[in-house]
Amino acid sequence: MSLEALEVTENDEGYGFSVIADADQDLYLTFKSLFERIHRELLRQHLEHYDSGYRIKDGVVRGQITSEADDPSAPLLIIDGKPISWEELGRMIPEYMVFCFKLEIFGRSEEK
Repeated sequence: MSLEALEVTENDEGYGFSVIADADQDLYLTFKSLFERIHRELLRQHLEHYDSGYRIKDGVVRGQITSEADDPSAPLLIIDGKPISWEELGRMIPEYMVFCFKLEIFGRSEEK
């Protein structure tokens, strides 16, 4: 069984969460698991306002990959519930020059 929660916005760009459980698991427990996950994720902030844009807070960024509404082949990142283009993310990187990084992609139902 899978439960999903999607933030409804004007342009369909927002948070999205899901959990997977055994089909015979109590629906209330599955919903509770989804609710707790939403709560944890909403408390976690990865970006902070800086000058005229954002900067990466604490060297970690988590989000979701979706696509631009007008160009489905152009990826768009949803970080802290905000749509962030790859170019915008790239402008946040210079303070981390010469550092290493790890890009890990995983399913919406996984939590990392």
